[in-house]
Amino acid sequence: MAYLTNQLAISKKTWNGLVVLFIIVAAVPFIRNIFYADDEPHIDKKQILILAKRLNGVGGESAKLKITLSKFNPDTLSFSGWKKLGLSERQVTVIMHYKEKGGKFYSKADVAKLYSISPQKYKQIESFIDLPDRGTTYSHKSKLTVPIELNSADVAKLKAVYGIGESFASRIIKYRELLGGYNSKQQLREVYGIDAEKYAEISGQIRVNPNAIKKINVNTAETDELNRLPYLNYKQANAIVQYRLQHGEYLSADDLADIAILDPQIIQKIKPYLVYK
Repeated sequence: MAYLTNQLAISKKTWNGLVVLFIIVAAVPFIRNIFYADDEPHIDKKQILILAKRLNGVGGESAKLKITLSKFNPDTLSFSGWKKLGLSERQVTVIMHYKEKGGKFYSKADVAKLYSISPQKYKQIESFIDLPDRGTTYSHKSKLTVPIELNSADVAKLKAVYGIGESFASRIIKYRELLGGYNSKQQLREVYGIDAEKYAEISGQIRVNPNAIKKINVNTAETDELNRLPYLNYKQANAIVQYRLQHGEYLSADDLADIAILDPQIIQKIKPYLVYK
């Protein structure tokens, strides 16, 4: 030892210090195990089970949908009811959209036509569909032979029209309130969701009494009242009021042509809704 110390030119005191340091470094792992053994992360057995289920696609978002099969009518089945059949939220949304647009199910074959339902899924639920099989005579709503009056009909009467369901009936009435009444049945094309095909389906079952329209006195109306009409924006409604204040009362719809921001198409649309008392 003395020889090695002399060769390295290290004093005995320094050498002893190094020896102590080496001993401490070597002992650190053993000391850590003694003082920190209980600090290791503890994983509860229940947590391990839940984690294992999720990894296997059970209990997490990838879990299979719980299926509850019982007799059902697709025309009245709710969103949650479709999901209980094992359909995804996206599939059910497609079906509900079809129903909102007036789609109806008259036989089991109509359900099979839904592109959101696979042949395998249809085969699984077919026997539970509370509708006749293909080709079976089925008494369902048919087209009206006596048209209903559009400006006085409530939701129940509108639903009697072949091609109109709850959603369309509500939209038709809501738009009627905005207008103050329908001047012609062609205005149904302005209702959200009623395209040319849907209009052709329902137009023959509807008539309009334009005398039922709630008209606006253009010579006394304020901007907000005129802005009720869906054909006018706020700026146009205000221009009508300001022009009247500057130039006097309107005598007819022809006077509106002098307002620069009103084109002939807009004037033609609002004309049935204005009076000039």
